[in-house]
Amino acid sequence: RSDRLQLVQSRELPLDEFVERSALFCEFRLIVEPVCSSSTFYVTSAHLKAKPSCFNIRLEQGRYLLKSLGQLAHEKHFCYPPLFICGDFNAEPHESVVKMLLDAFNQNSPEWNLHSAYAEANLGEEPEFTTWKIRESKRLSKRTEVCHTIDYVLYSPQSVQLLGVWWIPNRHHIGPHGLPSSCFPSDHLNLIADFKLRQTGVDDG
Repeated sequence: RSDRLQLVQSRELPLDEFVERSALFCEFRLIVEPVCSSSTFYVTSAHLKAKPSCFNIRLEQGRYLLKSLGQLAHEKHFCYPPLFICGDFNAEPHESVVKMLLDAFNQNSPEWNLHSAYAEANLGEEPEFTTWKIRESKRLSKRTEVCHTIDYVLYSPQSVQLLGVWWIPNRHHIGPHGLPSSCFPSDHLNLIADFKLRQTGVDDG
């Protein structure tokens, strides 16, 4: 909403040495009076490497992302605005890259100590799944099913208050054929959370 948000800058953050894959970083400013530094926040969207066997690549991509965010903080003279990291990490909650993102800033930059919005709203538990695909293979004459929790909305609770999250449909509501479907047109479910920036008291969905 251009009447409420101003895009201050956007850039690609490399996720590997050769910049074959990048995360999108955006700095936004709430349009409030008077303008102050506390009206600024960061949003980063990342799509990490797929396939279970590529967990080491995802971990390295996560390291590159954290390094880039640390450099951004340095550019801003170690200012830590509210931070959101969201996207398809292709990693289950127990995987190292997810744990690393949640723990990375705890000691040196506690302002960016990250929590998962959906886990926070559900007594510490992530959704049962965020993608559920059922595929028929004529060539192999078999049915394959993939059901994982691999999408996340991470935020910095020191500067952001979580107000609520969007309901995740269960298998019954989706139907017997999984995703996508006529009601849910993507093979991933929408993750939506409502937040309030603590410094300004202005709601940001």
